[in-house]
Amino acid sequence: MVTDNSRRGLGTAERIRDLAREIGMKFDRMYVVANKVTPETRPTVEANARELGLELAGHVPYDPALAEFDLRGRPLTELPADSPAVRAVGEIAEKLL
Repeated sequence: MVTDNSRRGLGTAERIRDLAREIGMKFDRMYVVANKVTPETRPTVEANARELGLELAGHVPYDPALAEFDLRGRPLTELPADSPAVRAVGEIAEKLL
C-alpha cells in the first residue's frame, strides 16, 4: 500500500490490512510505502507505523520535480535517474525483490 505521511493515511492503510484479513485474503506480508516524506516527518511516520503494526517497506521523499511532473501531466518515467523519488523507489523495489 502507498500512503502519504499523515497519521490518517497510515490509519487507512491499517484499515485496509484489517479488511483484507476479515475477508480472508491470503498474504504472507503486507507492506506500506510512505510518500512525500520529509526529514522532519520521517521519525513520526515510522513511530506511527510501528504503533499501528504496519511494516514500512520504505519512504519516498518529497521531490519537487515529481510534484511538477504530476502538476503538468508529464509521465513520471521521464524523471531523471538522480531524482530523490526515483532513487527511493529503486531502493524499495530492491528490498522487496
